Amino acid sequence: MKDFLATYALELVLLLCTSFLLWVGFRSKRDFVKHLFFNLSAVIVAVLIFELVLTIRNRPKTTIDYSREYVIADSELGYGVSDSSFSVKAKKQWVNSGEQIYSVTYSFADGRRVTPNADSLSQKYSVFLGGSFAFGEGLNDTETLPYYYNQHYSQKRNVRNYGFQGYGTHQVYTIARNHLATDSTLHAAENVEIFYWFTDPHILRANGYSQWDQNSASYAVENGVLKYRGTFKEAINGRSFMAKAYRFIWTNSGLFNRIKARLATSEEGIELVLRLIKETHELLKKRGFEFTVLVQNTSGSDPLFGKHFKDIRKRLVQALEEQGISFIYINEAILKKESDSHLFEIPGDKHPTAEFNRRLADLIWKKSNTTFNNR
Repeated sequence: MKDFLATYALELVLLLCTSFLLWVGFRSKRDFVKHLFFNLSAVIVAVLIFELVLTIRNRPKTTIDYSREYVIADSELGYGVSDSSFSVKAKKQWVNSGEQIYSVTYSFADGRRVTPNADSLSQKYSVFLGGSFAFGEGLNDTETLPYYYNQHYSQKRNVRNYGFQGYGTHQVYTIARNHLATDSTLHAAENVEIFYWFTDPHILRANGYSQWDQNSASYAVENGVLKYRGTFKEAINGRSFMAKAYRFIWTNSGLFNRIKARLATSEEGIELVLRLIKETHELLKKRGFEFTVLVQNTSGSDPLFGKHFKDIRKRLVQALEEQGISFIYINEAILKKESDSHLFEIPGDKHPTAEFNRRLADLIWKKSNTTFNNR
């Protein structure tokens, strides 16, 4: 029942509004009122049809099957994986045809995805943070960015991949604060470099607009100070019934998902993400760790998202420059050299291919060795 309401809640509300307006119009004896309410109902019907079309079009066209359940609740990050060692087979296919998009294996250990060529005895660490791009969604363990990156060091670095599907800037900050900054093995290490792969949706995720991520840490800037507000779910539970109902109906609608780039990226929301990155950098810098942000354009030329997120990325890059935070603008460095973008996207999926990760690893390695020559 909840899934049905999540899918069609706005349609039901619009239908009730239309019925009410028609009822009032039919009962009224004044022509002006009749015309007014009938015209208003026609407008709402048009919105209702548009919302219904978007809902139908947004139905999942693909499905992913896993060989076992592996995602568990996490008190700090909202969700993640257990510390045990295990593997999961993931198969993605088209719903209608059943044609396979990918069939891969994810390996885990110590609560992170395994990088097979990592040297667990090395005192030189490479740490990767982010969402599904850093994790390597749709790719085998030997096709991820961390794997290709360590090949440049003859597989001699101790690699940790904290990336996970659906994670955002808030989880990156939480990992930096609760794990990396307090890890005694990293403090004693000879060298630690940390990369955060930022993509456009991270702004929405850090502001609580991901339905799957309501149990993760919520932050806000209050009087110039970054504060923990509990989980997103706790913040919602503290609101009135009408406020929660409004959020539930609106954020599950097709209309919202078409224009959420502007609705969810308020000035306050953007500043929060910039602040989270800044404080992540400051935490790691105090420990002597090197921190680099990989800025990824995932909105492309989308007529609704493209320009809006492009402007936000400009602000992000400017903030990184002003704060002296190392960054790589991935699209400027890689994508503009290739006219065929499909070379860098898994067909039927929006995640990077192994070839994309290989070229990005080349770029990071060259930049790292230009900047730091003592590795």
